[in-house]
Amino acid sequence: NKLSQISVKNQHTNYLIATCASALGALAIKFNMLEKVKFISEMYENYEAKSSYGYMFNAILEKLKAH
Repeated sequence: NKLSQISVKNQHTNYLIATCASALGALAIKFNMLEKVKFISEMYENYEAKSSYGYMFNAILEKLKAH
């Protein structure tokens, strides 16, 4: 039971991380402030839920690569 609670918590945490990165990325793109969010690329490298929520990083990662 404790292990299942940890998994649920981690999934929820992973979703929140992806949601925040997506929103922050959208704002950085909108206001042309890509320098301020370079850390998102590094964060994505260590992100444990790429297969589940990695797609939420796509827009900002593409812009950062082009920048």
